[in-house]
Amino acid sequence: MSMLNFFRSLVLIGLLLVTNIANLDIVLSNYGSTQGQLVVSLFESPATFLVEPLQTAIITPIPTETAAVRFDQLPTGDIAIAAFHDVNANGELDTGLFGIPTEVFVFGNNARGTFGPPSFQSAAIALEGGDNTHRVSF
Repeated sequence: MSMLNFFRSLVLIGLLLVTNIANLDIVLSNYGSTQGQLVVSLFESPATFLVEPLQTAIITPIPTETAAVRFDQLPTGDIAIAAFHDVNANGELDTGLFGIPTEVFVFGNNARGTFGPPSFQSAAIALEGGDNTHRVSF
């Protein structure tokens, strides 16, 4: 193999690897107040959905109108988003009677569940290589 072909192969491998890396900007709105913090989590499979996040970010202080968070170096493919407004900043989604949340929450695609959270598939977005943006509204 000539040196030129070797370098071409390296460049091609590098391009293939880069396209399997995604970045995700999530823009959140209508969270009600600037009190507390916003907690945003990403999940990469139905088995880990709402149990074991791939990554979590906390936004504090909370901006007045909209908030944004960036996740870098993510795998491409389906990834579900779950976020909540942690008003008392205790790091947990507080619940009341019968386990019904007392703090506002949102999922990717603004998905809603019936008598519980939505499915992974409903809350998942398809990440492509490079930069991606997703907007959710509480």
